[in-house]
Amino acid sequence: MAGSSPSFGATTFGGQKNGSRAAAYAPTTDAEAGVSGQAGKLMSISAMPAFKSKTFEELRFEDYQAGDKGLFDVLM
Repeated sequence: MAGSSPSFGATTFGGQKNGSRAAAYAPTTDAEAGVSGQAGKLMSISAMPAFKSKTFEELRFEDYQAGDKGLFDVLM
C-alpha cells in the first residue's frame, strides 16, 4: 500500500533509537591496540559495541534524519 511504509533509510524495527544518541559514548577497550601488555582504548564512536555495524557517516545521517544536528542546536 502506497504511503504506509517507511521512507528509504528509515526503520521502525523494534522502536529502536537511531543515530549517535542511541547509547552514551564510552571509549572501547581493545587488547590489540595497546602497548606493553596494557589494553588500548579506541576513541571512535563506530568502535562501540552499540554502533559496530555502522560507520560514523551512517550515524550522522540518522542524526540528521531525526533533526539532531549536534550540540550547537542545543546551545542556540
